[in-house]
Amino acid sequence: MEKSSFLDFVERYPKYGQGLSTLRMKQGFERLKSRHATEIPQVIHVVGSNGKGSTCHILEAALGYLGLRVGMFTSPHYYAFNERFRIGGANVSDEALAVSIDTVSDIADRLAGIGGFEVMTLIAADLFLREPLDVLVIEAGVGGRFDATRAFGGSVGILTSVDLEHTEILGESLEAIIADKVDIVSPGGVVFTGWVHDAALAFGEAHASESQRRLIDVSKVTRLSYEANGEIRVSTEIGTPPLEMTWCPVTPVDYLPRNAVLGLHAVEALALTDVTSRDLADAFTHAVNTVRLIGRFETLSDAPPTICDFAHTPAAAREVVASCERLFKGRRVIGVVGISFDKNHVEMLGAFAEAWGEFLVFSARHKGLEAARLEAQIMEINPRASVQVFDDIGELVERVKTEADDNAVFIATGGIFSVMDFRSAFLGIPLASLKFF
Repeated sequence: MEKSSFLDFVERYPKYGQGLSTLRMKQGFERLKSRHATEIPQVIHVVGSNGKGSTCHILEAALGYLGLRVGMFTSPHYYAFNERFRIGGANVSDEALAVSIDTVSDIADRLAGIGGFEVMTLIAADLFLREPLDVLVIEAGVGGRFDATRAFGGSVGILTSVDLEHTEILGESLEAIIADKVDIVSPGGVVFTGWVHDAALAFGEAHASESQRRLIDVSKVTRLSYEANGEIRVSTEIGTPPLEMTWCPVTPVDYLPRNAVLGLHAVEALALTDVTSRDLADAFTHAVNTVRLIGRFETLSDAPPTICDFAHTPAAAREVVASCERLFKGRRVIGVVGISFDKNHVEMLGAFAEAWGEFLVFSARHKGLEAARLEAQIMEINPRASVQVFDDIGELVERVKTEADDNAVFIATGGIFSVMDFRSAFLGIPLASLKFF
């Protein structure tokens, strides 16, 4: 199969399958396992409204530092379908992907009602069953209870955050959503979380107990101190005495060290042979200090300072604002904003417009909300704001690159599709290179 056909193959199927996928995925995994001599290794499942991708990459880097061979499945991809599937710290090859797609095609066509994300989950499983791996890091798609990735099994999970998203599937309250996400692990399993809404946490803990699972709030045993020089002092109760670490993250956002702490506790729960608590501390220090990710407070330019950071929910928007307040206090922050039409743009723009007074707005090619609606909403929230609307992303990039004020900082934020459009145009990458599903 040609590389250009990889996404074409998946797009033969609807994005989501018909009805519940649980039985379909069980059948698909059983058919895959019958073709291979290996078994699914230990799994760390990552669920949450925000922060799943960064958590997965931190886990991959830390586990690799410990000498383990890791398979990782994440979403979405940006420029190449291979980005979703990683083995040993690298995207899988075109050749390996083509072989697995051929195998999965035969199986998927016999599973009535299967959807595209389920097909991709089967591709990931086939790729991982072909390799000798120690641990899998699996990012859930939507929720946990009925998510296709639950077919990987596993008793250790991470819940990064809870926000009102995918309410038509997960429910219209934080309590319903946290209960759904906790069910990503099998009965008897444990999910680590922290820094989430108190009421949702209490409900999640009760639900976990009733369903023979555990939901553990690591924020109760963790202290994070953000120093003026950019260092983060971390203390968390693993072993005796508590682990003490100093992190110097290359991605200086508030959520990354929190997610790293969740990952540290999850790996400790795997009870890996010959891995001490000090080894874990060294591994996660390495991961936090080295992991850079596309679109996660990513610096595109230093002159003028231009940063892009995904924020597709209100909670994520507030995280962006909080990071900017800490890092750019006294600077002139200009929001470069685009939001998908199916996201909660009112609350997201509320977070931005209450904090910033200048905006450059545009509409993404894929699912972008009209820029005029973004302008109107910002002005309703903050009538004194300055808002420029751009219909041409090239003109938007030119406006940013020619800013003369040394005190200005541009933050490109909002939906993933919008941020990736801006990022690509800013870096001179053809927008046609973006391959979303």
